Amino acid sequence: MAGLIIGVINTSFVGHLGDENQVAGVGMASMLINILCLSVLMGMSLALNTFVSQAFGLKEYQLCGVHHNRARILVSAMFLMLIIPL
Repeated sequence: MAGLIIGVINTSFVGHLGDENQVAGVGMASMLINILCLSVLMGMSLALNTFVSQAFGLKEYQLCGVHHNRARILVSAMFLMLIIPL
């Protein structure tokens, strides 16, 4: 949610400059970040819900922690891979 608010704030500040090309550039940059970074990382993080729910239902509490730590490492690695080209 905060990522979307930042895009709106950036667009509104650049919109006051009066140059249509700059507004279009900010819109394209916000879209690129949302599509390439945020959606991928959110999807990977939300997949964790399924695994932790299953482990919790089986009363495998240690497995919940294992899934959490693995997901944290995987999402962090993906974040670094996605942020380098940007």
